[in-house]
Amino acid sequence: MATDLTKGVQKLDDDEEIVIKPFTFRDLRVQLKANNLKDGKTIAALGYLMVFKPYLGKD
Repeated sequence: MATDLTKGVQKLDDDEEIVIKPFTFRDLRVQLKANNLKDGKTIAALGYLMVFKPYLGKD
């Protein structure tokens, strides 16, 4: 999960569009359970966080 991000300039291909929207982790879990997320990388990252979030940042 990204934190402390800063706005920058996107260098996209002519046919590429990326929309950035901030969400809380809780909001994303709700969207995942409602089957509203369609991007595979987002779904995989959320699944990873849901399993390993309690352990992140700990050695």
